[in-house]
Amino acid sequence: MKRLSSHFLFLAFLLLAPVFLFAQSAADSLMILEANWKETSVRPGLIWKQAHFEGLFQSNQEVNYLEIDLKQPGLSVAYTGVPTGFRRTSEFVQEAGGVAGINATFFNTKTGGSVTLLKIDGEEINETTLLLANGKRNERAGGAIILENAENQQQARIIAGNNELIDWDKKIEADNILVSGPVMLLDGDYFNIQDNAFNNNRHPRSAVAVLPNHKMILMTVDGRNAQAQGMSIHELAFFLKVLGAEQALNLDGGGSTALYIEGVGENGIVNHPSDNQKFDHEGERRVANAIIVHSEASFLNNPVIAHRGAWKKDELPQNSLASLQRAIDLGCTATEFDVHLTKDDVLVVNHDADFYGIDIATSTYEELLKIKHPNGESIPTAEEYLRAGMKQKGTKLIFELKTSRLGLERTLESAQLAVDLVKSLQADEWVEYILFSYEGAKKIIALDPEAKVSYLNGDVAPAQAKADGFYGLDYNFRVYRNHPEWIAEAKALGLIINAWTVNTESEMNHLLDQDVEFITTDEPELLFEILNNR
Repeated sequence: MKRLSSHFLFLAFLLLAPVFLFAQSAADSLMILEANWKETSVRPGLIWKQAHFEGLFQSNQEVNYLEIDLKQPGLSVAYTGVPTGFRRTSEFVQEAGGVAGINATFFNTKTGGSVTLLKIDGEEINETTLLLANGKRNERAGGAIILENAENQQQARIIAGNNELIDWDKKIEADNILVSGPVMLLDGDYFNIQDNAFNNNRHPRSAVAVLPNHKMILMTVDGRNAQAQGMSIHELAFFLKVLGAEQALNLDGGGSTALYIEGVGENGIVNHPSDNQKFDHEGERRVANAIIVHSEASFLNNPVIAHRGAWKKDELPQNSLASLQRAIDLGCTATEFDVHLTKDDVLVVNHDADFYGIDIATSTYEELLKIKHPNGESIPTAEEYLRAGMKQKGTKLIFELKTSRLGLERTLESAQLAVDLVKSLQADEWVEYILFSYEGAKKIIALDPEAKVSYLNGDVAPAQAKADGFYGLDYNFRVYRNHPEWIAEAKALGLIINAWTVNTESEMNHLLDQDVEFITTDEPELLFEILNNR
């Protein structure tokens, strides 16, 4: 009830708002506000949100959007395009070295190139040629989004043009301008959206919006399918206003609508482009321009390490690909996984020495495949796990190589195979190693002096660990209780400190107060909640 009442004034405003709302209702706004958005942290300051709606505007809707925090250091937005010809949105992003992007403005479907003004770093790529039969400006060239830098921070603003002036956009004093339309929101209010078929009918849509506090939205709405019927411009404006947008501009939609995120799925396209008339991610159309997100950050920077993946809240199998993905979706800085060696030298991911009663060390990989996790997954190989984790670049992979119960020689063989695997996959940037076996850990350091290796057992002082080439201490939280001086000693030596396995609010706060860099937990959601409240 508390959450519902917090929206009361906003809902009342929507009900009393003018005719711009058309058939939208307070029930629609509540559905948007209360939606079960799937949130994935792509990079620091860049969040991907996805939701499916049944009954929104009395229809089915599928919405994806990127929320971009322009205050985040290293995060920026740019335009790209070709004066003639075509590229896919995904190709634009990849060629520009971006991490995400959306199709942008309208283009000539025969020769390519934008039919609205596109200006990049002071260079005019295309001018506006999208005019009405009477020679006046088309509503779809009626606004612009402008990117500027002020006080070492990028800013975005959307303006409405004076369509009585044929060249109003050329008079804008800015280096990065993208003209599109119609304008949907300005200064938090609905703009004067015309009554015509393009605006009134439902189509796939792409849009850009500006929120308070220097945030942006890049949004796609799927359409032309029973599972996603698309939105009118009026519905899209309503949707963005409910999300808190103060300014909003329609982009080219229809079959052009595409949102790309590096490392997601098979091709990075997260919406369902309609050009192939299928509800899948394969129908991406070639376009002439795109809005691109760049990030200088390689990996997330927070203290949260998911223990065996993020499994507990959603009752997922530990060390499964599903729990790995959940940790990535949560935006954990890393996820820990446990690796054993089978009889036939296959590295597999599991915590216990047996997989549902089958001893790993004395069984072949094929024998382990006879049993499955409750969610239907087979036991992952370390290679499968690493490949899945390498599809993104926000969450690191903490590779715990388990001590073999068959003896030190087998542990050292496991270490050799682990390093060989990481090298063959070129996964070094993602992987950090942790081990209980001191000799096994030293073996990895000898094989790869650049590897980041931490020791788990808690019986070695920081000075000795540093002398033996370790990257950090990864001890049970009780060890730091017994040796509080080790935290300062480790920091003075440049060693990274992680504590495991921490599942209580009091212990999390205690360790955060001690400036411990990382905390491994079965409760990553709780730790994020604590961090947000500090």
